[in-house]
Amino acid sequence: MMSLVGLLVVVALLFAANDLRQSQVSYHRATLLAERNQIADSCMQAAKKFAFERGRSNVVLRSQGPISPENRRFIEEKRTATDKYIFDTLGRLPDESRKAGDELRRAWNVVKTLRPDVDHDFALSPAERDPALPGLWMAAANDLVAGLEALLVTISDLPGNIEVSFDRLIRLRVLSVQLRNLVGSESI
Repeated sequence: MMSLVGLLVVVALLFAANDLRQSQVSYHRATLLAERNQIADSCMQAAKKFAFERGRSNVVLRSQGPISPENRRFIEEKRTATDKYIFDTLGRLPDESRKAGDELRRAWNVVKTLRPDVDHDFALSPAERDPALPGLWMAAANDLVAGLEALLVTISDLPGNIEVSFDRLIRLRVLSVQLRNLVGSESI
């Protein structure tokens, strides 16, 4: 009788250990998925905030006269938000996504390098502006959007460590395509 009780205790402990292990695996997967979702969300917010700066700067550089101080402040607010979300995105990246993060960082640095020239031309009449700047600006802006898109796709394709649901994968792919269309008509 005592050995039967001992056997039942051992079996119960084995089941409990297995349940504990499964619980740990589930927790780890849920944590990884939550991290990927946070990266995807900050990536999308960066794109949404950058969309205004990208399109508005393009329109001003190509055809409009000097912009108002209010409009300039609004663009600056969007820039600040974009930079915050990109910084947050890059800071959360797992090791598997470092290459996509490096591409995004490079594109972001080009955009930041061009911003002072864009600001300078905002104050000038269209005839006084650098004629090459609109093309440089849109190329850099498009590279930044492509970097955000590539990062979303990379996050959705992370191997092995996590089982991303099919639905989540589809949503990430759709969001990555939407990035290209966020300001579409203003990318003349």
